[in-house]
Amino acid sequence: MSGKHIEIFLVEGVPGGITTAEIAGWTGHVLAGPRSDLGDILKRPEARRNGAYLLLGDDEEALGGVRCYIGRTEDFINRFRDHSAKKEFWDRVVLITSKDD
Repeated sequence: MSGKHIEIFLVEGVPGGITTAEIAGWTGHVLAGPRSDLGDILKRPEARRNGAYLLLGDDEEALGGVRCYIGRTEDFINRFRDHSAKKEFWDRVVLITSKDD
């Protein structure tokens, strides 16, 4: 078993806020944050890339108590504006992109 170095950066300096993560030797990049910070999330350069994303929200009837919508897009900004208007359940978002686009 070999270990991995994970770099987590709290953008605002507080847990639960906008967070980025990278794993050494992996070309991926993760950007996560609360729905209330969606405007700031979409201003970040990572939101201009294509990739996959998760919308997460509490749901007592879901497995593990969390409902998850999984999608992919080439335009996070327009996609999340649509999701923000049409999907009510989520309160957290995770964007998964490539560091080198």
